[in-house]
Amino acid sequence: GGWCEVDKVTDIPTNVAIEIEEQTYITVLDNGALEPFNHKDSEPTNPADIFTTNMIDNSKVAFKSVNGKYWSLQTDGKVASIAETLGTREQFEPVFQGGKLALIGSNKCFLSYNEEGNIVCESCTADSKNWFKLRSIPARMKDPVEEGVLNEG
Repeated sequence: GGWCEVDKVTDIPTNVAIEIEEQTYITVLDNGALEPFNHKDSEPTNPADIFTTNMIDNSKVAFKSVNGKYWSLQTDGKVASIAETLGTREQFEPVFQGGKLALIGSNKCFLSYNEEGNIVCESCTADSKNWFKLRSIPARMKDPVEEGVLNEG
């Protein structure tokens, strides 16, 4: 709660949360798997929902999780936070439209989630499940990295 929406590439901040549905955010599990997590009304965003961004040539972005690893597109289309270093599979192209974000993986497919609860890049056309809200920490809030909430790894 209390996070601001980001609606253009040049405004992508260092730390973000990705809201894929109302009060449902991408979160990282201990094993590096990424999945949707629904927060109840009063439940705050937790460190596993916050990702550090690394902009690459103002056209691609990489996401690092609280586990210190980068999101990586796997050969089966799943996205997991398991990469130690940045390569092509760790880069996503952000596209903003109507205040919402879509991310295109290295396989040219859009980031989404499937019925099994996995974060995936499987569809090469965007529908409602591919458009998210990118949220940032408002200036009045403390940065979780600066506060030591996140482990930079």
